[in-house]
Amino acid sequence: MNSLNPLVLAMALAVASFAASAASNPGDRVYTADQNTNTVSVIDPNTNALLGQIKLGNQRPDVLSPIYKGEINIHGLGFSPDHRTLVVIANGSNSVTFIDTATNKVSYWADPRFVAKRPGGDGPPDNFYRAMANGSMKQVVNTLHDDSEAARDIAGLNALVSWHFWYFGDQSPPLPTDLVHLTHSGQGHSLHRRRRADDVAVLQHWLDHWPMGRNGAPVDAWRPRVFVTRRA
Repeated sequence: MNSLNPLVLAMALAVASFAASAASNPGDRVYTADQNTNTVSVIDPNTNALLGQIKLGNQRPDVLSPIYKGEINIHGLGFSPDHRTLVVIANGSNSVTFIDTATNKVSYWADPRFVAKRPGGDGPPDNFYRAMANGSMKQVVNTLHDDSEAARDIAGLNALVSWHFWYFGDQSPPLPTDLVHLTHSGQGHSLHRRRRADDVAVLQHWLDHWPMGRNGAPVDAWRPRVFVTRRA
């Protein structure tokens, strides 16, 4: 019986060891940085299936608008030591984005864009509730809302989530005069009693002059608003 060459045997053992260590487990994910689409792709290494894309900006060349606020050239990726956070580098917009790998969402608490709005910050804070193990909702302490307002804050039955939206923030343009009747002072939404039959068509026609998605950054209460010129 012929014996294996020691070098061949060593190479076979090394390959087997590497294959064992590189084997993927259920729940493992592979992330890729996609420069052309300005997204991060999420792949299941067990099936090589594309599970989805994390959108951080618009696809080229739809990044050249002077009011574009998304990321440009998603280029580099890195993990935190505990692998709970994915760090995404965009060398075109010179920015860093933090993604929670448990949810594949941009991490609000780690994202520097939201520093001024976090509860406990210097500016007017966002109001959050966390779902607890027993099914109850616990408020994140902030300076504007307290426990006495919890019943009102979480009384709603539905939340609107959509990729089909227009957000202007600190780049908010003035509404045309035929839509001003929909506005009111303070927070909240327009009441149905002020609606006109053609409001939806008029609003849609006006919105079609603006890029869909985010056209501005969130407004800070202490910063003056900046108006932009409507696109022809």
